[in-house]
Amino acid sequence: MKVFLDANILFSSSNPQSATRFLLDIILSKYEAVANEHVMEEARRNLMIKRSG
Repeated sequence: MKVFLDANILFSSSNPQSATRFLLDIILSKYEAVANEHVMEEARRNLMIKRSG
């Protein structure tokens, strides 16, 4: 099964201590994760904004 990730999931799971990261680790142990380039770029952009603020 493939699990489609959105930018919010990628952003939230960037924190290794987050519940979202924990959940994503469980999902990735059993399923294939998929995200398109637009989603990846949005997550990168949001992380840059958060880090600079």
